[in-house]
Amino acid sequence: MRRVSALATAIIVAIGLLVAAPAANSVQPAAKFKNCKQLLKKYPNGVARQASITNPGVWADSAERRGYLRPRVISERKFDRLKPAKRFRTKKTDPRYLGDYFFCGQKKPRQVPPTPANLGVSSPRLVLNDSFPLVFQEAAGVYPPPVYDIYINGELNKTVTFRPSPSSGVHTFYPTVTGLQPATPYQVYVIARNDVGSSPPTPTVTITTAPAPKTTYTLEYTAGCASGDCSALVTNATGGTDRIDPTGNRTWTFEIPKTSYKIYSILVSDNTYSNSTSCQIKVDGRVVESASSSGGSSAYCGYITR
Repeated sequence: MRRVSALATAIIVAIGLLVAAPAANSVQPAAKFKNCKQLLKKYPNGVARQASITNPGVWADSAERRGYLRPRVISERKFDRLKPAKRFRTKKTDPRYLGDYFFCGQKKPRQVPPTPANLGVSSPRLVLNDSFPLVFQEAAGVYPPPVYDIYINGELNKTVTFRPSPSSGVHTFYPTVTGLQPATPYQVYVIARNDVGSSPPTPTVTITTAPAPKTTYTLEYTAGCASGDCSALVTNATGGTDRIDPTGNRTWTFEIPKTSYKIYSILVSDNTYSNSTSCQIKVDGRVVESASSSGGSSAYCGYITR
């Protein structure tokens, strides 16, 4: 009886050891998906490896930028279980390929781009006499990514190709239109286009450039001779010449647009050839020309500006 009991005890102990002992050549459980077809049943847009705790969607973002539907982000541990068998690796010539961090990608459907939204002036204070800043938006995910033609008064002015990173699912563009005329209204609209087609134009907006800045001119002269003994010729605002009686000192201050061409000059002469005269021209408070004579000659100041 004791021999039977001892034998039974030995068998129980042996079974316990077999259960407790790890398998000598245990293998990692195989991934549940054998190919992309199976994986896409659970993850319709494919999978991307988690990049980091602080920014897990880096590889998913990269996939989207390259024209794929946004894949599901899975942990490194889950993702790495797919890699050893290489079941989901794709050839570099395959459109689903994106390195070793993205499997079974699905291309976005190609579409004609929608009309850009919210066209207007990005900052009224930056509307200048020769340019103005625009703003418009595009929803993220349009594929193929469009470019944007900006039309001014019905003529193509420029094409925007740079695409800023989206914020809250929207790309916002801030192009500047240049080469314009002061105090002029312009009709503006934008069309988006890609190799699939072109969007309808945005509603037209009217933007008026600022007036041209003006330059302040100051013409000054001094004459040491008495009335009738001196003469002065001053170019007026229309380009004509005024002869004045230059006794003592005289100053003229006036403004003209910076974009126009004008000649302003002053000539002061002492007819007795014995007294001194002088002249000076200032532009926006800065002396640009001056001259003087000690008698027997004339003081002449002339200045051409744009």
